Parts: sequence; C-alpha cells; structure tokens
Amino acid sequence: MEPKEQLRNFRIGDRVTILIERREGNREVVTQVKQVGSESTQAGPAVWRNGVITNLDANIGHVEVNLGAGPQTFAVEPKEQLRNFRIGDRITILIEPREVSRQVVTQIRRQ
Repeated sequence: MEPKEQLRNFRIGDRVTILIERREGNREVVTQVKQVGSESTQAGPAVWRNGVITNLDANIGHVEVNLGAGPQTFAVEPKEQLRNFRIGDRITILIEPREVSRQVVTQIRRQ
C-alpha cells in the first residue's frame, strides 16, 4: 500500500474499492483505497424516468420497465407500491443508486 497513511481511517470489515497499479518489475501496488458508499463510488444521483411496465412481481418487489432502450428490471422499495400497478401501465419512476452498480425504484407514479 502506497502511501500507507491512507489506511488510518479504515477498520476490519469495511467495504472498499481499491486501485492497483503496476510498478517496476511488474509488481502490483495498491495506490488508492475508498470506502464503498462514499459519493465517489455512487452510480450517480437519483433520476426520474418514464416507461412502460413489461413485467412485475409484487410479492418479491421487482418491476421490469421498458425505458425506451429495452426492458430493465429493478427492485422496488417499499415493494407494496407495486400493488396498484399492472403490466402495460405507463409510469414515471424514481431510480436511486444504492451500492455500486445497484439501482432501486423508490417511487412509482402513473403518467
């Protein structure tokens, strides 16, 4: 780890992302450590998108929505929101980033 001072704020069990660089002699060195969940690792800000429901499962809290470039499946929190919707409904959804590369629908509205 170079520089070693980067490790001061971390504890065993923390989720992190690391940057590994190759140095002389093909040696791999960790040069950057970031806490997962910090703003630098988020997928981006929450966004409202329009689409059509192509499939849904209210019991497990998943909805498949065609946002224009083909269907995408999202977890819905809270899943009870799905009770009032059916396949074919035109909707507007709020997509929020959670862990890296995971997006969750937190609000659903009819268009």
